[in-house]
Amino acid sequence: MRKRISTIIFVIIFLIGLSILLYPAVSEYVNERHSSRAIASYDKLVEELPEADYSKELQDAQAYNEYLAQFGNLSEAASTEKDREDSPYEDLLNTGGSGIMSIINIPGIAVELPVYHGTSEGVLQVAAGHYEGSSLPVGGESTHAIITGHRGLPSAKLFTDLDRLETGDVFYLKTLGEILEYQIDQIVTVLPSEVDGLSIEPGKDYVTLVTCTPYGINSHRLLIRGTRIPYDEKYAEKVPLKPAPAVSDRPAEEQGRKLGTRQWILFAIAAFGVAILLGILAPSGKKKGKASSKTEETADQRNKELSQNSKAEKKEGSHEKNEEEK
Repeated sequence: MRKRISTIIFVIIFLIGLSILLYPAVSEYVNERHSSRAIASYDKLVEELPEADYSKELQDAQAYNEYLAQFGNLSEAASTEKDREDSPYEDLLNTGGSGIMSIINIPGIAVELPVYHGTSEGVLQVAAGHYEGSSLPVGGESTHAIITGHRGLPSAKLFTDLDRLETGDVFYLKTLGEILEYQIDQIVTVLPSEVDGLSIEPGKDYVTLVTCTPYGINSHRLLIRGTRIPYDEKYAEKVPLKPAPAVSDRPAEEQGRKLGTRQWILFAIAAFGVAILLGILAPSGKKKGKASSKTEETADQRNKELSQNSKAEKKEGSHEKNEEEK
């Protein structure tokens, strides 16, 4: 009984440890699936958008950017915009009420994420967020859009590898079906309060990616700024945008999405652990089988002995009978 209780305790501890081990890989996989579906849904909404609605959404976004360009710095623009009771921010670039205003693709770190309105924790746990008070990501002169993302989350990759990007790398924004290409021209690390580099510059078309740094400490902010360049289709063919698969039109083998090396290693460890667990639980069955087999052998031996004794008795009885007849 005590051995059985020990086995149960071991199994519980093992399952808890296995869950902790697999949580990051499984969560990241689920988050990637969620992002893919969100991107696919957004693309479908944009594709089905009537021409008149498309033009209005774009014009409203451009008008909003012109309004922001009058402010001297980001802090002033952000505080003024957030204090406005009639701010149209949440309704701008909100195609179909999806909350997604754009898609960001960073080939250098193999990341593609939907960009939602605002930088609430709910948004940043699963996607990238647009900093309210900065330009909307539709491009144009005197604009500076700011896209933020978490790094180091156990549940999602997001902007974790953003520090691997270098000057000259490119990233893309896909807004209302139009692809905007930006080339990184500046990478700086600043304190959270240092926002001068995020202001709009007359005539410039910037997008800055923002995340926390150093990894795990998060005392500073990493700012990676890109300047708009003509969309290079030839380059895009070499490093294409990750396709946003249709929700239901993908082949079965694609539905699973390829797992990274780390995920495969973790799943292999899990499989190995389960095999060990089964090996631990199996002996009880073996012992029972051995006991049953041993019982059967004992019974056979006893039957054999009884049979031999019976034959011996018959032989002895026959011998005595012959003696009497003589």
